[in-house]
Amino acid sequence: MPLADIDNATFDGVAAAVPGPFGPLTRVTDLETNVVSPNSQMPVRVTSVLDVAFDISYDEMNDTDMLNKRLHEAHGALYVYYAMCQAITVLYAHITVDLSTVTPAMIYTFLAAMRNLDSLYAMVPHQAAYEYDHNLDIVADFTATDGTDGTADFDQTITGDVDWFAWDFGDANDLALGITEDPTHDYGAADTYTVSLIVMGRGSRFPVVVTKDVVVTGP
Repeated sequence: MPLADIDNATFDGVAAAVPGPFGPLTRVTDLETNVVSPNSQMPVRVTSVLDVAFDISYDEMNDTDMLNKRLHEAHGALYVYYAMCQAITVLYAHITVDLSTVTPAMIYTFLAAMRNLDSLYAMVPHQAAYEYDHNLDIVADFTATDGTDGTADFDQTITGDVDWFAWDFGDANDLALGITEDPTHDYGAADTYTVSLIVMGRGSRFPVVVTKDVVVTGP
């Protein structure tokens, strides 16, 4: 039985329906040859909302298991990070014990320990993202400058082989996955906040966590 032809509009419609945090997907249109394949099983180059490019077919996007496999292959450790965050969200919603004392550093340490389990390690196609290399040691630090208006400016220094970093600004907001370096955070109130910069990659067997008290004054 011949495979079905898939036109650009049909492919793009399914790609746009891929949910977050990695979707929607966008077909790369600046490639002269990147028109939709003549059948539903031939891969097409796309990018995720995190600007990661990879190849996926129409049929794979319509199969939840294959879609997750392709997203996992493309995003490596970041995919595991989001999966862990989703699991933690479920814990908060269904477990009655007080989890308010769980710190971001504890969560990342737990993730680092989990990566040593064969079942999780085998799930990560980009295994190099989890293999420690002492020649690529991560060294992290940051300084904070009071903006005197309820804000603080952060200046980070990170060296080594890093997959990703995140900030816990200490004001009960969600963790901020590091996309912009040297962020400015609006606290909205004068106080002393305990801030953590969390870094993970091949340059460390465990998360590198730098924690400092930051004094923020108001106008």
